[in-house]
Amino acid sequence: MTTDDKQVAGAVVDAPQAEPAAEAQGCELGKPIMTEGQAIPAKKVPVPLKVFGILMIIWGAVEILKLLAVVLAIILAFVFNVDITQYTGGTSLQKPVLVLLICLAASSGLIAGFDIALGVLLVKDKRRHSAQIARTIMVLLVAQLILNILNSGVNHALEATGLPIVFMIVLQIYLDPSLAEERALERKLRKLDERSREEERLEHLKKYGGKAPFKLTFFNLFWTFVICCVLGVIIETIYCLVRGAGYMDRAGMLYGPFSPIYGFGAVLMTIGLNGIRDKNPIPIFFLSALIGGAFEFLVSYLLEFAFGITAWDYSGTFLSIDGRTNGAFMAAWGILGLVWVKYLMPIIFDLVHKIPWNWRYAVTTVALVLMIIDGGLTLVSYDRWFSRQVGIPAETAVEQFCDEHYPDAWMEHRFQTMTMNAENATR
Repeated sequence: MTTDDKQVAGAVVDAPQAEPAAEAQGCELGKPIMTEGQAIPAKKVPVPLKVFGILMIIWGAVEILKLLAVVLAIILAFVFNVDITQYTGGTSLQKPVLVLLICLAASSGLIAGFDIALGVLLVKDKRRHSAQIARTIMVLLVAQLILNILNSGVNHALEATGLPIVFMIVLQIYLDPSLAEERALERKLRKLDERSREEERLEHLKKYGGKAPFKLTFFNLFWTFVICCVLGVIIETIYCLVRGAGYMDRAGMLYGPFSPIYGFGAVLMTIGLNGIRDKNPIPIFFLSALIGGAFEFLVSYLLEFAFGITAWDYSGTFLSIDGRTNGAFMAAWGILGLVWVKYLMPIIFDLVHKIPWNWRYAVTTVALVLMIIDGGLTLVSYDRWFSRQVGIPAETAVEQFCDEHYPDAWMEHRFQTMTMNAENATR
């Protein structure tokens, strides 16, 4: 081999190594190349959020002190045999009400404690941990929202916890550095050659495909909820037609073909079964049946407790549990959960990740706002349905709107499987 041949061969060998490096740097010399697996540096928390963190610390401390003062006052009242009904509007503290108040106090204490933790983490620039705490606070606020609805109806509950829930959703999305990393990685990958795009494909398969657990982000879980709300209505409609009951409107929200029990059920299945979706189908089936049956029982109880609504009644059927769930429907939940985690979940996750990056967050935000409005208005309409049964007149503009647009006849036609009996409610 001549000297010229050696030079040409050396150039050919060296070229593929040098070209991607230059492209990875964006053709800017002197900047280090980000190697595979290297984390994208997280941005610091902005100063306004740090100020907010300080306020959260103060707020949480004040709430804990107020809660301790209330608990101490109740203890002293019982010790000295003081009648405290005069401080509760004359409400008798029966067992269900007392349990409800204890749960509300416990949730308030937990939220206050996590508020302090969130504030400390924001001040210390811990973005990822702050996002995790914000996610926990969001879950606790949802639980408190349910408890407030049971205690005082929808209007007060939405005023007390509705906006904080929305704020925590936005905050955890903003704080989670993985979202910023995904966007930054996407911008970098656009500059790479076909070899780099193949590495991106392999990384995507590693993260979202195969038998490994999926990465459960808010984006994934939200679209799981929306899609399964629609799939639930389709399944219920087909089931009614097959059994000869004819067409029935199986929606659970005022607008749209959405059945939230299937949406929330799918989210619970995803969270609970994601880590074992490659395991034996038998334990997945039984765990799905347990999750679905427990959730169905809880929803039925809450609807009757808060609004006097009987959404379904399985009394007298095989393995009926207080008429709120039964063996057949628990088995159906088991089959649905198994099919979901084994087959449908990978397809759905792959589908939603095909949404273009420049549209992904805008579409998700718009859909989230619409679902919150629809869900909130549905709860208010339930509350007015109950209030009309007990003779409570509409006071606010929202209540008047519900009375005008969603009267009893309209609600009965929209929610054909539900019946209203205010005497069943405990509030």
